[in-house]
Amino acid sequence: MLITSALARGIRTLGQVTAGGRGRAGDAVAAELGIPSWKLDKIRQQLRGWTPETLARAHSAVAAADAEVKGEGASAGYSLERAVRVIVACRTRR
Repeated sequence: MLITSALARGIRTLGQVTAGGRGRAGDAVAAELGIPSWKLDKIRQQLRGWTPETLARAHSAVAAADAEVKGEGASAGYSLERAVRVIVACRTRR
């Protein structure tokens, strides 16, 4: 559960920065999200290669894995592996 939680937090943060506007001033976005400016810079670097559609697909994969890890699936390990594969595939698509 901790791994799916960490994955969800990371994908959610990427989505929040995307929704906050990539073109806006860093200090304004950082203040709005409650994160330091240096962390916002790192997140913006991580956003390269992502689109809103691929972020949504990755978020759905993590949500499904989270439910399966919590008892809805037969194999928690396989569910987590599948989510990671989907996230990687979403990130590398252009």
